[in-house]
Amino acid sequence: MDKGFIDILQKLIAEQGKEALLNPAKCKAFLADYTKNEYKKESRLLLQALDAGVQGPIDITKELATCKKQQIRMLQEDHFITPDAAADAVDTLALVLRGDTSVTEIQGTNKVLQAGKPVLKTSSSTAAGTAAPGVESLMKRGNLFLEDSNWKQADEYFDRVLDIDPEYAPAYAGKLCEELKVRQEDQLAQNKEPLVNYNHFKKAVRFAD
Repeated sequence: MDKGFIDILQKLIAEQGKEALLNPAKCKAFLADYTKNEYKKESRLLLQALDAGVQGPIDITKELATCKKQQIRMLQEDHFITPDAAADAVDTLALVLRGDTSVTEIQGTNKVLQAGKPVLKTSSSTAAGTAAPGVESLMKRGNLFLEDSNWKQADEYFDRVLDIDPEYAPAYAGKLCEELKVRQEDQLAQNKEPLVNYNHFKKAVRFAD
């Protein structure tokens, strides 16, 4: 997370004690005051993690590295937070609560929506580790149209990918971006409605590695 936001969290704990971060309701009230209504994206992600109960285990565990990985997986699988966003929230809490400066590597997770990049998926119609011919160039065009907010064209290109490989998870992630009118996958975590309610998300999860 942004260093300025982390500095605010450290100041909050120094002045109000750990309880200000361990208690989601208190933290929400304090954040509004301490951030002066800035860092809204960071605050939203942090509060999602606190509501999920991540802070408790992180604060008391004796095996912090293992605990962090467990909490990241929980945020992904139970709360549909993207892998990078989940790791960011957990690492930030470990830093401000425990002084842990390590960065958790995301490995062996079901990465459906990895921040900023589509997840490549190998289906029955592809060679090992590679996409079917034509898929990568079509995905690039689709993602470029997303960046330009050209929703109709983006959707058409993702459909062309699915015509080639109907089990290609990144194309469903792209169609979800088009449906929600977001220009990059990492913005999906900010959606107010749970992503599990959307069919394109369900298919992206279903066909992900």
